[in-house]
Amino acid sequence: MADRLRVLVVDDEPAAIRRLVRLCEALPDIQIAATASDGQEALAVLDRITVDLILLDIEMPGMTGLAFAEHLVGRRPALAIVFITAFERFAIQAFAVNAVGYLLKPVDPALLRATIDRVTLRTAAVPPPQGSDAVFWAPCRGTLVRLEASDIDRISGEDNYVRLHCGTMSYLVAERLHAIERRLGSSGFVRIHRSRLVNRDRIVALVPDSGSWAVRLSSGAQLAVGRSFLPALRQALKVT
Repeated sequence: MADRLRVLVVDDEPAAIRRLVRLCEALPDIQIAATASDGQEALAVLDRITVDLILLDIEMPGMTGLAFAEHLVGRRPALAIVFITAFERFAIQAFAVNAVGYLLKPVDPALLRATIDRVTLRTAAVPPPQGSDAVFWAPCRGTLVRLEASDIDRISGEDNYVRLHCGTMSYLVAERLHAIERRLGSSGFVRIHRSRLVNRDRIVALVPDSGSWAVRLSSGAQLAVGRSFLPALRQALKVT
């Protein structure tokens, strides 16, 4: 990858392209490589130049953004796609074509910045292979944010919801904890409490806690371990 992410903006509305270009030009680590007004034109652009990221509208005449993304799946897997749309209802389809972001119009510059940061990090380092079951779409200020299991420090159950904790951010998702645990499978999470899963790679210490033990995470959080979950935790951490 070059020092800056090369970006292709695809939208059938010239005003929307101009706004995205202005937002992108305010970010120091990306450059606009080209723009296109529909999927067919975007494919022609990709035949001529190399890009790292596509900011892609969904509802366009001719080839829609989703059809365009489906065409790229398996052909250009290294390309990162962020959908920019006025509609929430296409999020599941976006998940199916491995989009790394889903931003609602008008685009919040801070959310665009955060999305670009995630793309930059994932482009700079090859991530471990993960199945689609280890990916979550979480609502955040009117936008759906794509989170991979490796992004998450811990997961706590809240009745019919779970809260995904990622650094200083947390996201509430409408799913039960036991369903999340099944989805994660062998993605590196271990249950330490009936209402809590933690990312094994984030655990930096086991510390005594009120006659039992607690885990300390790299984020600084310290979480009590339920006694019945301690043997499985020790086994997962290879603690004798």
